[in-house]
Amino acid sequence: MSVTESFLSRLSQKLKAFYLDQQGVYGVMTALLLFPLIVLVAFTVETTGILLDKTRLSQATDQAALLLTAENNNFRAKPDHTDVTRQSLTEEEKKLSEDKQLSTKIAKRNQELVQNTVKLYLRSYDEDASAPITITKDFTAFCEPLSQSGKSEGGVICTVQGDVRRKNGFNVINEWVKSPESEDGRLQVNSGRSYAIKQGGSIPMEVMLVADFSGSMWEELKTQNAKKIDVLRSAVKKLTATLLSGGKKNDMSPYNRVGFTTFNTGIRQWGENNYCTLPIYPMNDKASEQVEFNIEFEKYFGKIEDLKKDFLKSFNLPSSYLYNCKDIYYEWGESKGQYRGESCQAKDTREEAIKKSMIRGGNYRGLLKDYIDLDKTISQIKGFDGQRRKYPIVLDKPTSACFLKPNQETSQAWFSENNTEIVKSFSDISPNSQTNASAGMLVGANIMSKPDPDYQKKLDNVGKNVKRTMIILSDGLDNMPYWGAFIDFEKKGFCKEIKAKLDTLQNPKYEKYPTKLAFIAFAYKPEEEDVEHYHAWKRCVDDYYYYVRDEKELLEAFGDILGIQEELGTISSQKPTRK
Repeated sequence: MSVTESFLSRLSQKLKAFYLDQQGVYGVMTALLLFPLIVLVAFTVETTGILLDKTRLSQATDQAALLLTAENNNFRAKPDHTDVTRQSLTEEEKKLSEDKQLSTKIAKRNQELVQNTVKLYLRSYDEDASAPITITKDFTAFCEPLSQSGKSEGGVICTVQGDVRRKNGFNVINEWVKSPESEDGRLQVNSGRSYAIKQGGSIPMEVMLVADFSGSMWEELKTQNAKKIDVLRSAVKKLTATLLSGGKKNDMSPYNRVGFTTFNTGIRQWGENNYCTLPIYPMNDKASEQVEFNIEFEKYFGKIEDLKKDFLKSFNLPSSYLYNCKDIYYEWGESKGQYRGESCQAKDTREEAIKKSMIRGGNYRGLLKDYIDLDKTISQIKGFDGQRRKYPIVLDKPTSACFLKPNQETSQAWFSENNTEIVKSFSDISPNSQTNASAGMLVGANIMSKPDPDYQKKLDNVGKNVKRTMIILSDGLDNMPYWGAFIDFEKKGFCKEIKAKLDTLQNPKYEKYPTKLAFIAFAYKPEEEDVEHYHAWKRCVDDYYYYVRDEKELLEAFGDILGIQEELGTISSQKPTRK
């Protein structure tokens, strides 16, 4: 006997008894009111549950459509990944051609992805009779190119729609709502159509790596049994293998290109293979100002008297140029208090004093702080055109303040699909000396500013602008051209000027991509060592600030900055028009 029949039987008995003995009026009234109340409550609860589940189902199909765009099984370069190949085929399906077998496995993988997402959202993991929902037929789950040409380079649209069988919570509902669709005590709920769009991942990228090659890059990482420089080289090798794959990996554009510039105390401009420079300009009259300064001769580099003679000879100076020479001692580390060499005084123009003390060693930071015109140095960015620029301070004598290896270009561009020698070129450079990130950023921005008609033709052929990204990597606080120089640069709009200059290179005919600056603190935390440096970098690069401790985290940072992980698309309430 059903719930309704049982209730009506008891109600009939109550009415009959009331008619015979005129007793039980409250019982009769309660009985008369109880059934409608039960039905009302049941319908209210059940209707609310249905609406909530329909909302969850719609959210699930939205998410499933996004996941389909991420895997992009129908159009990815290598669709035969593990999640596809592990799909089982029936005996009939195994008789199909290899291409059709693969497309069948792709369809099964798409169904698996969609149905698992739906079950997760609706908290229904089993297929038995007690499961809150069951799926009795496949969902609509397919992707198509955004372009009517049938090519997927421009992106894909994925569509998901389907029904689930929702178990009713009250038997009374099953009795009162009877239809062919609910004979099994379940109600059919439709998701409605969900669309997701993923624009083509083949937007060309231009990446400039501005890398710290100061002496501390030889140190070993605390979290990995390897030197920092070796970890960086390994990460660059893996990164460029993806970026310059010619579209064979992660939907990379065949028009990607990568360049690099390495900095220490000084920097070599693009095309320079011997001398280093400081890419700065002086304040008026400061270059010719007469100053007294110190020059240091350390025993580490040879006999003190021989070092003095070589110095005087290289600049064609008399012996009287050096005076008041005194012994100096180590002030730090295990050698603290031990003899280090001699420090001599000299007089010259400020500009010459800077050059000579940088080449040999001395108090050049103090000299530089009163020399540099920050505004003039920053304003040069507007005129960058990729040509080598003339700077007053050129380190044209052998010095540890420059890269030690002669005939070596330490700033190079552009490496592409047809020129992948970046790893070899990058690996040949040896770190030494101090840290001068602003110099690297200036030279890197100048390289990126050079007009390249041949490259522009390639971009015009695909009707796209290039995404420009400068990644600055450093393993310590900047101490050049003087302590705190980068903080002063940033406060005067240094980073904004670089972005603004590179943004002018975008072709107004195509979608524009703003220049991105990113900073990677490699195995050190600026916020713990100098909070002002930390805030300066945060202001410079916005959200693209990363602290990494090993190669895995470094690769993850590269991937996040450049967006080369599997990307999700965007949800659309209506099917987009195919172009």
